[in-house]
Amino acid sequence: MMPEHPAPADHFGHFAQGAVPRADTLTDNCWFGWNGTAAWQGVELRSDDARFVHVFAPPGEDFVCIEPTSQMPDTFNRRDNAGPAVLEPGQSTGLGMVIRAASN
Repeated sequence: MMPEHPAPADHFGHFAQGAVPRADTLTDNCWFGWNGTAAWQGVELRSDDARFVHVFAPPGEDFVCIEPTSQMPDTFNRRDNAGPAVLEPGQSTGLGMVIRAASN
């Protein structure tokens, strides 16, 4: 189930406009061009370091996984500019995020 081509951002729903993943459909997708913030059922997530956000919502379950990431899935085999960051021996990298109760 590795992505083979970009899909429209709203392919799984207009999440930015308040849509929720469909209960009968698997949502397992990585978005690029992410603005660094996400909110879901009273929880806000922010990451200024992440270039992508991966959303996983399995059908028939009552949870959603929202994961800021620095790389896209299968990044080593990508042929576009979304390839992996390459670290030299001894180098490190990190990704920060903040999770908090959403303000009303």
